[in-house]
Amino acid sequence: MDKISENIKRIRLECGLTQQEVADKLFVTRQCISRWENSQSYPDVSSLEKLTVIFDTTINEIIDDESMKYIALGDSRKLDKWQKTSFRYIMVSIFLFSLMIIGIFSVAYNSRARDNINIQEVVATISSIDDRNISFAVDDSDEVIDINMELFSGDIFNYYNEEIFMSSLDIGYVVRIHYDSILEVEQMTRIQVLDYEVIDSLYGIVLNTTGVDYKSLNEMPLTVDPSGLRYVKLDGTSYSEWQHNLQYKNFTITKEEITEYRDKIILDVTVYTDSRQVINDAKIGLVTQNGIEYVDLIDLYYNTTRYYSGKIQFSEKYHDHKHSMDIEIRVSTINVNTMTSFDIYEYDMNHSLILSTHYDDKIDFNYHRHNDQAVYSILKMNYYEEESYGYSHTVQLMLGEKIQYYHADKYGLVWEHEFLSR
Repeated sequence: MDKISENIKRIRLECGLTQQEVADKLFVTRQCISRWENSQSYPDVSSLEKLTVIFDTTINEIIDDESMKYIALGDSRKLDKWQKTSFRYIMVSIFLFSLMIIGIFSVAYNSRARDNINIQEVVATISSIDDRNISFAVDDSDEVIDINMELFSGDIFNYYNEEIFMSSLDIGYVVRIHYDSILEVEQMTRIQVLDYEVIDSLYGIVLNTTGVDYKSLNEMPLTVDPSGLRYVKLDGTSYSEWQHNLQYKNFTITKEEITEYRDKIILDVTVYTDSRQVINDAKIGLVTQNGIEYVDLIDLYYNTTRYYSGKIQFSEKYHDHKHSMDIEIRVSTINVNTMTSFDIYEYDMNHSLILSTHYDDKIDFNYHRHNDQAVYSILKMNYYEEESYGYSHTVQLMLGEKIQYYHADKYGLVWEHEFLSR
């Protein structure tokens, strides 16, 4: 090993380098270089490779074969010792970490178990409220709880477990109160809103072009002459049957759904109109438990979508003390061209015209019967006609074929009909 020391010192001096300069290049101390040159220690394989670069020489100039075997063996022993030591440290760390996790879960479980033993709950309705005090009427009993909210140190949550402020509470709200042992404000830990009282439920929508401001659905002549009237109405008695009890008069229902959290009913309804035949204002009315409240005027010349929202309360509870739900009704109006008269030209198998008929009334048109010799017909549908304006559309129908068409009532609201060639 003395050979290594001599070679390092000799080559360093030949290169004109000091011990400190070599140490700086190797990122070691000057004392380390001194120990190498005085045979007190020796460089490892990695340091020898760096020395060859610094001295611009080969490793054979610094060390002989016998010394190389000794250095390699020493490095191997160091590596083996480091691996064993590292393994021990890793295993000890894993063991200590496992003990810590078990301890945390044990404390949390025991704490929750102790809490659950004492936690009690009651459902109540807010009967009065001001800036400081709230009165709760406990369900299924005559007990009334009066509490000073300045002494309440718990949390208040809405139906979706989102934290809210006291200012969000109101009379008629149904809440669940959690408390420890005694139902006093100092022991209350949590108040959660379960439901709210709906003062004026929104049951549906009316589109009215008759010029008469009907105050309720019962006043409307829906069974006698529904011209100029469209409505959609929900039954507020049964949540589970609301879709089956959905009442509508020629509104096209394009969507009827309840959102994922059962917090809102969404209705998309569409009505077709012929603005050229509308003679009165088109009014939107909200159907509530107090009747019809007209809230909007619509220009039916343009296709529009209006959104109306509110709350509806069902008389039957449908989930965890919940009776009420938000409701949104989207009303789309679509302006179309409608037929005002019809001409039917009937042909036999030789393509000879055998009969032509004109209808101004769609009822008579729908009941038309073809001549026994007719094989097909040419149907001419005439649109809105004035002295200086009017157009028509023709279509060929074989016997047994059908065609859809629009026809406006006397107030410009459109009905979709089907004509069967027979």
